[in-house]
Amino acid sequence: MLAAFCLRLCLGLVAFLPLLPADKMHPRFFRTQFLTALGLSIIALSFGFDLEPWLLGPLMGGVLVALHGSFVWTLEPAPFGHSTSMIATAIFAVGSAAFASVHPNWMAWSDAITSGLLLGGAVTAMLVGHSYLISPGLTIRPLMTMLIVCGLCLLARTVVLGIATLPFLSGDTLYAMSDDYWLWFIPRGLIGIGGPLVFGILTYRTARIGSTQSATGILYVVVICTFIGELFGMLIARATGTPA
Repeated sequence: MLAAFCLRLCLGLVAFLPLLPADKMHPRFFRTQFLTALGLSIIALSFGFDLEPWLLGPLMGGVLVALHGSFVWTLEPAPFGHSTSMIATAIFAVGSAAFASVHPNWMAWSDAITSGLLLGGAVTAMLVGHSYLISPGLTIRPLMTMLIVCGLCLLARTVVLGIATLPFLSGDTLYAMSDDYWLWFIPRGLIGIGGPLVFGILTYRTARIGSTQSATGILYVVVICTFIGELFGMLIARATGTPA
């Protein structure tokens, strides 16, 4: 499960980099994103090495593309910087989907990819907020862009979870899952969906008045809620086989 979580987080960390202006943000930001993805992908490779041999492909691919990205962004201007981000996004998306289900299952794949985008999107938004400490002249646009992106990721995550749990909320299938499932799923939804929603709205309203430091502080709470919610979801999915 740790390998799957790391791959999902790597996916979100690199997926939204092309949306951020490379000419206005410090190259260190992009390099840090890839270095973080490199560390996470190495952890995923270490813990996933004893799994199916065919899973080593996306794991090793993730390590190599993260290493390449971290090197590219040491140069200024970075050659093919955003192209590298897109390639890394594709590799980590394939890896996340592969760890979600070994059989063709669009629901499990959607669950893994939307989970990764929400996780990494929240962390990226928080780190964008920190960029204002080293780049005081940076416009508010990158932060607002990431907040909107996080809102869309949260919406997509909610839709996927709604579709996954809808069969159990209709008719007699309401009792098809044990009480333990709902005992875990309800706090998972309140913390992992409700928390980012409430605090995300607060962050957006705070950022609109130009208070980037306060917005970044609230984003810490968003990240914590997102991490707890997604870990809950992975535990539920592992126990029941149902995306959560």
